[in-house]
Amino acid sequence: LEEVFTRTGSTVFQAEEGTRIGQAAIFRGDFRGRAMVGFTNGTDALRFTNVDGGPGGAATLRIRYSGLFGPRQGLLLVNGAQTTLNFPQTPNSPSFSPTAFADLTVQTTLAPGTANTIEFRPVLSFGQSHVFLDEIAVSDPGKRAAANVHLRVSELPADTRADLVAFLRELEEDDD
Repeated sequence: LEEVFTRTGSTVFQAEEGTRIGQAAIFRGDFRGRAMVGFTNGTDALRFTNVDGGPGGAATLRIRYSGLFGPRQGLLLVNGAQTTLNFPQTPNSPSFSPTAFADLTVQTTLAPGTANTIEFRPVLSFGQSHVFLDEIAVSDPGKRAAANVHLRVSELPADTRADLVAFLRELEEDDD
């Protein structure tokens, strides 16, 4: 139910569905979909092509990731325009295994239609990336406007949002 308020209005791409470049590899573990993708050297990348930008314009990317051993950086290229991403560490247990995930939200611009390419590249630290990507969710302006009422819930304080979700679950049980 919580996903209604965070994923609504988005097209979700599982990392394993992207084109892996270099030694970017599929890893099994706790994830959505079938797998996640990790990076082992500076020439690795993960690319998504034919991404639908709807009418084009301002868009939101939500990147679900696991970050090991402190904050890490990566590069995001959207249609060639480069942005540096800062991935905070996630509370993995054990610390050397990607078991916890977080979302990183990035604002970008998409072209109209399906002529968009989104690519991730690692920035290495001590010869390793330590960032694992699970999925990206792309919200183009048209989808985002239609889903805006649901997305406002994510702006509520965490305890209020939890109370709302609990209330909605109670209503769902009453309907059974």
